[in-house]
Amino acid sequence: MAEAAPGELGELDFARLGYLVDPGTGKRQLVWALVVVLPFSRHSFGWPLVHQTLQAVIEGLEVAWRFFGGVPQQLFDPGSVFQFAQSIPPRFPWRMC
Repeated sequence: MAEAAPGELGELDFARLGYLVDPGTGKRQLVWALVVVLPFSRHSFGWPLVHQTLQAVIEGLEVAWRFFGGVPQQLFDPGSVFQFAQSIPPRFPWRMC
């Protein structure tokens, strides 16, 4: 993990959790976890996903920010060529200390 000051960086990744059976259809559904780690404190958050859509990821991130009590200045995805930076304004009025 990258070294960062408090509130400076959040790291995002996905983990395959396994399969659950959908009670409505009886079919197996692959479940993923959206994982966010704050490198300074090592606090982490996991959010289950059945689809890795933009809408599902944004929903998970918004819940993560409420869980952490703020939004890091930068969000980094080490498994991707993309880096989300400060140019994306947070949707919450508070920042991490």
